[in-house]
Amino acid sequence: AFFRALQSIQYTKYSKNVDDLMANVLEAYDELPLDSCKKVWTTAQMVMNEVIRNGGSNAYKLPHAQKDKVVRMLQCDIPLSLPCQAK
Repeated sequence: AFFRALQSIQYTKYSKNVDDLMANVLEAYDELPLDSCKKVWTTAQMVMNEVIRNGGSNAYKLPHAQKDKVVRMLQCDIPLSLPCQAK
C-alpha cells in the first residue's frame, strides 16, 4: 500500500530521464499524507501479530481493521503501536 500510494503520486509528474524520475519519487514521498503512512504501519503490525500467533506461518487471514471507521468513531488518530497478541 505504501509503494502504491507513492507510485500514484509519482505518476502525476512527468519524467524524461532517471534523474527526473528520482526527483519525482522524492517529491511524492514528501507529499504522501502522514495518515497514509500510519495506516500502512498499522497494517504491517497487524501482519506481524498474525505471523506470531500462527507460529511463523503465513497461513492466516488478516482481519479487516476498519481503520477509517475507528478514527471517525473515536475522533482520534491511528495509534502508532499495537499490542502484541501472541498466544
